[in-house]
Amino acid sequence: MKMTVKHALSIALALVLALALCVPALADGAAPDDGLATRGDLVKWLYGEFGNGAKPDNLHAFTDVPADSGEAEAAAWAAGLGIAKGYGDGRFGPADLVTREQAAAMFYRYAQSVGKGFRGMWMFRLDAPDAAEISDWADEAMHWVVANGVITERAAGLAPKDFIGVNELPVWMRQFVDALSTKLENGGYTLSIPAGIAEQLNTELPVNMAEGTLFSVAEQASIDAARAKGYEGDGMGWLFAIQKISDAEARQLLCGDMSGRQLFAKDADGNHFLFCTPTDVRFDRETTEQMMEDSAVWAQLNEWAASVKDSFVNDNGLVPESCGNTELDIALYRVAYDESVKYTLSTTAFGPLEPVDGVDAAAYVLSALNGVTFAYADTEAVPDGEYIVLNFPETGERFDFFGADGNLIRRVTEYGEYCLRASYEDGAVSIHDIMEEWYSVLAAAHGLK
Repeated sequence: MKMTVKHALSIALALVLALALCVPALADGAAPDDGLATRGDLVKWLYGEFGNGAKPDNLHAFTDVPADSGEAEAAAWAAGLGIAKGYGDGRFGPADLVTREQAAAMFYRYAQSVGKGFRGMWMFRLDAPDAAEISDWADEAMHWVVANGVITERAAGLAPKDFIGVNELPVWMRQFVDALSTKLENGGYTLSIPAGIAEQLNTELPVNMAEGTLFSVAEQASIDAARAKGYEGDGMGWLFAIQKISDAEARQLLCGDMSGRQLFAKDADGNHFLFCTPTDVRFDRETTEQMMEDSAVWAQLNEWAASVKDSFVNDNGLVPESCGNTELDIALYRVAYDESVKYTLSTTAFGPLEPVDGVDAAAYVLSALNGVTFAYADTEAVPDGEYIVLNFPETGERFDFFGADGNLIRRVTEYGEYCLRASYEDGAVSIHDIMEEWYSVLAAAHGLK
């Protein structure tokens, strides 16, 4: 067919108008002052959060995303899962600004890929003045993100055609992660498990778990592999458990080795929360080849497990708690909480002094432990001059707190000696200064001052 110049211009004009209609206008006041997010921003975040390090084979999923670009892996991963479908002509538009309904569609497609989409009858009316402006292809997605609290409305409503600000997208992202999480409930407490991980886990409480255990989490594949090899006991695949204990139980634990256990939170009622982990590796597969292939999966689960404490504190309105468990921490907690422990405090001024009624040793000890952490110090020489000695005659253990270097403490036993160095939070008082004050008060109580 012969095409005239007029015909060609008409087609070109139609294409321009069509493309213009595909690009939404920016509504008045819709853009935050600090800029707008792109489609590439969104897909890179989805990939970083949920891609689990996947390396797509085809990095040419879209004609406008070069294989060596920053969005290539993310766009290919998203295309493979059907999350990002592009404009239908081979283009993805990584630099194009992303609209609220486009983001909703990508979020929802990922939710569907992990079984979190609508099931059965879901139709309901969106109570927003501009709900009719939602495109047909984004309608179900917008319903889902609203129902699951993912998006935040603007003054005018849902604003489906508006662009997303770079300071608005992270809010959506956090709420999306929360919406996808599996929520375990026990004893009035919640444990959130991210999408993509929950199906890999066994969250049944073993029959031999300690009293007060709220949650116990293990990898199901390791349990299955161990059983396939004839092992019927508990423990394979175990990642962590969370226990609720009383203040008395917490004090008792602090007076001994807490290997594999960590006090990480407390509540307003005096309860403490213990994070328990295995002290050996519980990862298992039926063959060495499977072990090698799935080692990254095991590493990912352990990385998530390490983040559980913070999310558990936030989800349950708890107060973070941090307690050390070096030999010095244990010794000081024993002074504070174990009435049977025998000790003396000593300097060259008045020699060894035993505890005296009326001098609250626990107050000094807990003050010394407030805002301080101890780490092993690689030092061969100790400072000259005076030091304060905390001695435990029944166990043959002592700690020397040096004055010339108020951060250095030496531990001495019949088996040898080594040094610890104290690190302080802002405003924390030197442990040497607290020990010195304690000794001075003891000396006065003994009538030596």
